[in-house]
Amino acid sequence: MKVLVNGTGLIGGSVIRNMRKAHPQLNIIGSDVNKANLYYLLKKHLIDHAEPFMKAASQADVIILATPVNVIIKNLHQLTLIHLKPSVLVTDVGSSKQLILKNAQQLMKKGVHFLGGHPFSGSHLTGSENSRLNLFQQRAYFLVKGNATEKDVKLFEWLMNGSDAIFKMISAEHHDQLLSFMSHLPHVVAFSLIDTIAPQLRKMGIKPAIGAGGIRDTTRIAMGDPKVWASIFNSNSKLITDQINRFEQKLNDFKKIIEHHDVNKMEKDIDQDNHVRKSMGKDKSK
Repeated sequence: MKVLVNGTGLIGGSVIRNMRKAHPQLNIIGSDVNKANLYYLLKKHLIDHAEPFMKAASQADVIILATPVNVIIKNLHQLTLIHLKPSVLVTDVGSSKQLILKNAQQLMKKGVHFLGGHPFSGSHLTGSENSRLNLFQQRAYFLVKGNATEKDVKLFEWLMNGSDAIFKMISAEHHDQLLSFMSHLPHVVAFSLIDTIAPQLRKMGIKPAIGAGGIRDTTRIAMGDPKVWASIFNSNSKLITDQINRFEQKLNDFKKIIEHHDVNKMEKDIDQDNHVRKSMGKDKSK
């Protein structure tokens, strides 16, 4: 079986590692505009070949699109222009499913089977050298059916059966709603927090490295890939702006409590938040 992974950075590289470990016999082809990613994977014998996307796609049995959302959309349109294997399965790892599913319609009308996918895991680290086998371990891996058959779903789960991911079927609408507040909003907050802090540090002549655990923990995800996150924000903009409005209201509520020196209310709210955070478990993404 020939599997093409287009985009071989952190997520794509981790997908490749898991497929290679579970199924050493697979013929895995890597495609990436970043040649350093491909060189690393070839050197580690994790991919068999590195080829241009369109050339490799025409020969593949499974195509995994692991690029930023805007590039996934471009790839979906490119695939409509070439002859693909009749039984090919196309899937992706993008963080915004409604827009991707909409742009996969033309491909599906041609009879190509499409299965939307998104592993709910990641890291602020980038590149294939930071990919790892345990990235998806005990993390949700969302699947949006598109026009994929049960056989297609089982095939993909088989390819990834060494990852210990928890596969969950979900609608594109529910996925994007969930991600808007569980992933996208936290990144907006982290980037905005850095934008708030950095000018004040510069004005005081203090280097950012002085920051202690609190600021480091709350802004770690602000080190995420700019292209990836700009593409995500753009692709799920309506739901993300709705979440920003909700967060602004919560900030204003907290501001009023502080202004009124309502210590009892502060303690009560913080205690409730502590319990919710503890229920989320430990951070495995560092």
